[in-house]
Amino acid sequence: MAVVAVAGGTGAVGRNIVEAFVSQGKHEVIVLSRTADAAKEKELGVRLVATDYKDVAVLTKILEDNNVHTVISALVMMPNAGGPLEPNLIRAADASKTTRRMVPSEYGFPQYKEDGDILPSIPMKQASLHALEASKDLEWTLFYTGYFMDYFGMPNLPSYLTPYVVLMDILGNTAAIPGDGNKPVTFTHTSDVGKFVAASVDLEKWDRVSVVIGDKVTMNEAVKLAEEAKGTKFKVVYDDLEKLKRGEVTELPSQTSLYSVIPREFVQAISSAFGIWVDRGDMDFDEDTSLNKKFPELKTIKLKELLEKAWKN
Repeated sequence: MAVVAVAGGTGAVGRNIVEAFVSQGKHEVIVLSRTADAAKEKELGVRLVATDYKDVAVLTKILEDNNVHTVISALVMMPNAGGPLEPNLIRAADASKTTRRMVPSEYGFPQYKEDGDILPSIPMKQASLHALEASKDLEWTLFYTGYFMDYFGMPNLPSYLTPYVVLMDILGNTAAIPGDGNKPVTFTHTSDVGKFVAASVDLEKWDRVSVVIGDKVTMNEAVKLAEEAKGTKFKVVYDDLEKLKRGEVTELPSQTSLYSVIPREFVQAISSAFGIWVDRGDMDFDEDTSLNKKFPELKTIKLKELLEKAWKN
């Protein structure tokens, strides 16, 4: 049994990871949190440890005092979350005498430096990668899980994620498809992300990249599945690459409700960027090198199953 510390374990992805560890029952789990919260501790069924992410020495002591072997980060990688805090956690894990492994907060798909700052998370994730590459003794892996399938079940299926609409607006019976819609896309439910992260702790050796594939379909196939689940024909628009590169994308009906909290320009920028990444195959993961091959007993939620459960009848 190892002691695993989950940073951001009360958030969306982090909570799924914590719940997977608790369900698995093989390892002791603690949650690193900015503040102590007895009610949340009782709700999760694990210890919460108040943590100062700005102080590497304090972080190092917390890891050593709790005999933490593996650190799994699910910190929110956005500037409004307090700046690039994860590199400090990586440095603390590297300095800790008890810590051997580190998972940074990726859970998506490769984001490259050349993509600039289309998403604020890109430079922050790049900073974490540089800190990992500079570490001396840490074994680490990047989890690539594709697009979170949860979004296509909202609001009818529960999820810890905040609702967001991109590519396919199932509530609005509309899809904005990048390119010709024939590039395979990996979709993974956050509950399955948690299961594979928890299972990976038992691997003797980690690869630099750990791929999890919940399901893989093209956007054309995804739209067809959604239409069949709802019994409704969707309005489908195909956005060409040149349009997407200009930061333009077809607006989806349900996106307008986001504008009260997220500016329209930002929603357009994110949506066009996602279209570019889908069209260039960034979420078309290799099944032969995925963790699914190493853990065949872990069955994943399929898109057809989720859509039917959320939208049929």
